[in-house]
Amino acid sequence: MKFAPVIMLLLGLVAAAPGLHGVPCALAAPEPQPAPDDSLMTAWGPHPARADSNTALPSPHRTPAWQTMVLVPYYIIGVPLTIVDKAGKGAILGLDRLGAFRATEQAVGGIPDPIGNFWLPDLAYGDAQGWQFGIIGQRPEFPLRGMRTKLRLALSTTDASLWTLGSIAPLGEQSWIDFGGGSLVLARTDYYGTGQGTSQADRSYYRRDSDWFGASWRQDFGDHFEFLALSHYSTQRARESRYETDRALEIVFADDIPYGYDMASSGLTGGIQIGYDSTDQTGRPDRGTRFLVFTQYFEPTDDTQTRFWTNGATVEHYLQLGRPQRTLAIKGWWLRERPLEGDPVPFTRLLRNRVPYQLRSYSSARFHATGLTGLTAEYRWPAWIQNKPAGSGIDAYVFGDIGQPFDHADEVALDNLLWSAGFGFRVINQRADFSIKLEIAYGDEGTQVRVSTQQLFQFIKAGFYDGSEPVPVLR
Repeated sequence: MKFAPVIMLLLGLVAAAPGLHGVPCALAAPEPQPAPDDSLMTAWGPHPARADSNTALPSPHRTPAWQTMVLVPYYIIGVPLTIVDKAGKGAILGLDRLGAFRATEQAVGGIPDPIGNFWLPDLAYGDAQGWQFGIIGQRPEFPLRGMRTKLRLALSTTDASLWTLGSIAPLGEQSWIDFGGGSLVLARTDYYGTGQGTSQADRSYYRRDSDWFGASWRQDFGDHFEFLALSHYSTQRARESRYETDRALEIVFADDIPYGYDMASSGLTGGIQIGYDSTDQTGRPDRGTRFLVFTQYFEPTDDTQTRFWTNGATVEHYLQLGRPQRTLAIKGWWLRERPLEGDPVPFTRLLRNRVPYQLRSYSSARFHATGLTGLTAEYRWPAWIQNKPAGSGIDAYVFGDIGQPFDHADEVALDNLLWSAGFGFRVINQRADFSIKLEIAYGDEGTQVRVSTQQLFQFIKAGFYDGSEPVPVLR
């Protein structure tokens, strides 16, 4: 055998080892010895008799007074946090018992009423509407089987009002159509001028009324690709506001009244867009990419000659940063309106600083331009989780934005870039989807605070069913 010499050598070493002569086996156990009278023999050897040395308990340790005093601030901070934690869990469990998180076959959420509707509160806070309070009603299997319908009603502290009504209907497993309309009245909205380089000192006010109805068809091609075709009719009116009359638009911009003021712009819009989305959720995606490219054309139905194209592209990407649920989200966008020969684009149809193309330290109406570009990034991490990792809870995030409005491509330059920075909290529901956020942004022109059910990333794709205002573009 190949190993025979090695085995013989090992046996020889064992036999020659000192102190082992005459021992039949080197691993033989020693002869058992009787246990002393005051001990107990166990499989592990004799157990010593009971004595003070092995049964005495340690004396209690008293925390020094100085350590208690140092911990007082911790206890003071911990009390409200504990109250918030208990109250949050109690509210979630209470809403769950009422059925707020109960999903139907069509995944309609809300508190059900006796006749089959589901209701949710609609709360938002922003610069344009102030505090907005409303209600969302949804009804599955209405008006026809397989369809669902949504109603939104809202009022704000600045006398703004909103109502929308929409329905969505499946056309197959990977295709559906949605249609609806609505009306938004901003009794006091801002205007600073058009294009790049406007000044906060030129802030003025006017009233804007927006009405629309339309429909869109969506087709899922698989492999994360989606196609959309849309058409809608809309009217935009701009006139004097009864608020802030000393800063009225026609006073501040008396020598440069924008085209579209004190008139109604009406017309038809048609467009298509192609999207790609490889993310698996809207709450805490840690991988995947989204992009969207679209084009839309506006044809007037009033007595003007306003015709223009609107093109845009956005890209989003999500990266996990080493530890679970630590995510970096990045997004960039480019939007451009191109007027054809005829009248210019009314300022009520120009691109504005709105979600999901927004520099967050500036108001929603801060810019009016034919072009917008921007880049934003968010670092997210879980701040409070209800029951288990990746469950419902609250995520914290910090962010930074850069970008600018422009009317000509050669205006896009580093010297003209605007910036934002800030932090926020995002509520994630039990289905791992985004629900609502509180966000604070700071920039050159001050601070913006927003509470919203919409986010810049993974903007909801429900369109007319959800009641998204489609001017200047369907989001």
